[in-house]
Amino acid sequence: SPSSSSRPRVVLDVCCGVGTIGLTIARQLRARGTECKVLGFELVKDAVENAKENAKINDIENAEFLAGRAEDTLPAAVRRLYEATPDVDVSAIVDPPRPGLHPGVLEVLRQTKGVKRLVYISCNPDSLATDVVRLCKPAGFDGEECFVPIRAVAVDMFPHTLHCEMIMVFERRPHYEESSSPWPPRAPRTTQDADEAGNAEEAGAAVDEEMPAANGE
Repeated sequence: SPSSSSRPRVVLDVCCGVGTIGLTIARQLRARGTECKVLGFELVKDAVENAKENAKINDIENAEFLAGRAEDTLPAAVRRLYEATPDVDVSAIVDPPRPGLHPGVLEVLRQTKGVKRLVYISCNPDSLATDVVRLCKPAGFDGEECFVPIRAVAVDMFPHTLHCEMIMVFERRPHYEESSSPWPPRAPRTTQDADEAGNAEEAGAAVDEEMPAANGE
């Protein structure tokens, strides 16, 4: 955004593997003339070495990769980041394995108020649903900035199977703020809204009456 374009930017690439996503972003931001850095976090040491080699091959110097459990390496890295550059603009990309994100990683992302945008790449809709609740559920007081899902795209990488990847984009907003996101659906606030909601409900009831019951009655 224009307000943050002059601020240094950092992208946290959690569960980064060999760095494909993070390195692509680092190159694009550098091409735009944006002061930026990508921090990658990966458990598998060999993958981290490959990520570093990929950065070297592609002449990308604004990326750093850390080996270890994200729940251990991420908190310290975020703390050092804000100590060095308090006004940094932070986004995060997470691409966890099928069990989803570790609760410690979810907690760091929620508590790090500077992370204003989060992209979640999921290979398991069950763990995604659990993590979405943990990221978006308010703690119960007005003004708390929670993550709100604003876009979701399904990617069928395995045709003719039940498996499907999901990409969800979240933005951090106060939980009482009016949002353009269709989730969660807002309650009707005007007479016209109420009429439209009532008409939709009547139409749905009419369809239910015309449809035969599943047991044939």
